[in-house]
Amino acid sequence: MLALALAASIGSPAANVRSWAPGDIVPTTASLPTMELALRQPTLAGTQYVIHIHLNAKDTALETTALVRGGDFRLTTTIDGSTYESGRADGVRWRRTPAGVVRIVDADVQGDDLDRWPSSVLGFDLSDCAAAGQAREEGRLLWILSCHTPADIPHWYYIDSTAGTIVREVTREGSRAVTYRFAGIASRAGRLFPARWDISGAGGDAEASILDISQMPVSRDDVAIPPSVSAQFVLPAAGTADVSATFSQASIYAPVRVNGRAMRFRIDTGTTQTLMDIGAAVRLGLHPVLGHAIANTIEVGGAIARDAPIQTVDLFGGGDAGILGNEFFTGHIVHIDYRHQQMQLISYARFVPPSDARSIPLDMREGMPLATASIGSLTAGRFAIDTGSYWIVVTTNFQQLAGASVHLSADGPALTSTYLEGSVKLSDGTIESLSFGGVRVNGPEAQIEIADPNNLDIPLNGIFGNQLLHVFEWWFDYDHDRAWIRFAP
Repeated sequence: MLALALAASIGSPAANVRSWAPGDIVPTTASLPTMELALRQPTLAGTQYVIHIHLNAKDTALETTALVRGGDFRLTTTIDGSTYESGRADGVRWRRTPAGVVRIVDADVQGDDLDRWPSSVLGFDLSDCAAAGQAREEGRLLWILSCHTPADIPHWYYIDSTAGTIVREVTREGSRAVTYRFAGIASRAGRLFPARWDISGAGGDAEASILDISQMPVSRDDVAIPPSVSAQFVLPAAGTADVSATFSQASIYAPVRVNGRAMRFRIDTGTTQTLMDIGAAVRLGLHPVLGHAIANTIEVGGAIARDAPIQTVDLFGGGDAGILGNEFFTGHIVHIDYRHQQMQLISYARFVPPSDARSIPLDMREGMPLATASIGSLTAGRFAIDTGSYWIVVTTNFQQLAGASVHLSADGPALTSTYLEGSVKLSDGTIESLSFGGVRVNGPEAQIEIADPNNLDIPLNGIFGNQLLHVFEWWFDYDHDRAWIRFAP
């Protein structure tokens, strides 16, 4: 299952194709310099602040501290004694769990209630912006800036053409729009800031207000990406843990015990954290706050994670109780044998790569395996290895580059594939050839993305599901950006 929070263009041969934009935008004759000249609110470029923000959401009141240095920032929030952090450093968005796991989450297609903060408050660079159009609201003419750094999702800023203040900011998580509406512009630390704002859209409604702003030094280290803690699951003393996994065509499931209660979770390389269905979490006695909770223990095949952060979401109405993603795969080797339907966790001290297995490089920075592959004569990175999906999927990104190497079936019906973050329209097709891990497959069937502005933004060139993955036996090494694969005839 694709449950991603991924960078939009790192390692990609082309920027992610995004045709969606807010529906109220119409053309304008106002130029970018005209909009910049009218803008009276700070973009925070080159400034250093500490901002304290009060947040009300879902009957929850929290306070967040934001350290801001130009366009970089770090947000810190404490929930029931557990500290959650997120931020942006040198244009790269990141998120840190209370257990110390850090993930890169630039194109935030999944979203997180704790880091849905407007960039117009936390800082953006006008050099990344373009004049996008205009709109009218309550008799006011609003000019619209579209801002998009190479490693972040687009943001649209609505500027009151007369007052020069930002009245609205719109962005999108996956296929769900998020809107921030600002009110009560006030002078803080000699500059104009919104006193409060309302949030609507993905993640539910919330409201925030600025408690205070202090202009003070914020160092690069203060907003730098922190180091990530690797091992979440502790293996038995023997150094191995056998997992009684159940393999189906599209998924792998494993029995787990959460706080001692038996459950069944999906094993999913395509998910960048541990997820639990919100209903299952409540029945277990957990008390999620803004989609976050801490499990005392999660046990899988004798391996145990203690004080494990989980994100609670609606997993298709409880169709899945939970998903084990990135944290399950770090700190050890994960062996997946499709042919014999076996799974095992192996400590690094006990692991010896099979002599007939091939080592392949993978990019794990974003919390999931991204591989390089060739389709036809074109080679590119950013193909997601996704044990929670079935199809080989080719996105619009890659299709536009590959041209004749990707073929849509002339009479193939369009279908809608639903992920946690939204849906995407696909059509049956074939690809000329696929080379991956030393194996070449000629003319495999694939699902080809059909360009549609309402599609989930998938910042990838493609997805390799079990349709392809079952051809191999796998040994995943998340901590060293690689896997060993062996062809399983």
